Amino acid sequence: MFERKTVMAMMALGVAGCSTLTPTTPVSTTEVKATEMPESESIACANQVKAYTQTSASASGKSQKPTVDLLFWCTKAAEKGDARSQWVLAGLYERGIGVTASQAEALRWYKASATQGNADAQLFIAIMFESGQGVPKNHDIAMSLYKKSSLQGNALAQFSLGLLYEE
Repeated sequence: MFERKTVMAMMALGVAGCSTLTPTTPVSTTEVKATEMPESESIACANQVKAYTQTSASASGKSQKPTVDLLFWCTKAAEKGDARSQWVLAGLYERGIGVTASQAEALRWYKASATQGNADAQLFIAIMFESGQGVPKNHDIAMSLYKKSSLQGNALAQFSLGLLYEE
């Protein structure tokens, strides 16, 4: 059985099956540039995430910077209230990918997404409150958010909730 610290590190790195850069938004087959008008900002964001992850995967271990288009379209879609884009943008801020790392900005966008019922955003806020990452530690808030995310079928939230009950 993994130790709690190991699992949390795996989740933060996206190794445990939950990556901040894999939206479920439908993805079209053509890449959209910031100068073109897409079908929607959320689809443009998803396209840029897809392009970024493909470029990163093929870079043979080298860290890749996201394109300006990724930040542009995901910010536009997030500002218009797209929950998945808000979650992606929060992950970019949390990890400092293409932007200056900011726990406060990450929490802001995670909250916006979680408010709309995004189970992944609820999970990441729960992790922040459980570990005291950018916020004061609060197991009650963490447990509440793990429960919300778990009820939507999020396996990592279910696992984390189980670990909290063990303590």
